[in-house]
Amino acid sequence: MDETLDFFGRVKAWCKEHKTTIEALMQDASGGEWTKAVYFGWRKGDSLPKGENIARLAAYMGVSCDWLITGKESGKADLTAAEQDMVRIYRKCDAATQMRIDAYLEGIEAALPPQKRRTLAKEA
Repeated sequence: MDETLDFFGRVKAWCKEHKTTIEALMQDASGGEWTKAVYFGWRKGDSLPKGENIARLAAYMGVSCDWLITGKESGKADLTAAEQDMVRIYRKCDAATQMRIDAYLEGIEAALPPQKRRTLAKEA
């Protein structure tokens, strides 16, 4: 995404890239607390997003707060769009489903050759 965009431009571009709307993003990121009007209130300057709201939005989007605010990463590796989608879907799941996903992934990791498991452990 274009680093010259402002906070709102980055949100809009992220929505376009992920084939969603600002309204859906606001609802999903806040668990239904925020509306599209909240976003446009932020945009018009009627109110400013609190730090915790920026953090919730960034976490849902799979980006850093630094990137959301400034357009620059804080040194973390970027997630691909597909990886961001996986994180977002995982976060929408209830605790029992998340536990099943975790167990499934642990099974996949256990089936990897030992050298590959060591490589993954170093990356984490």
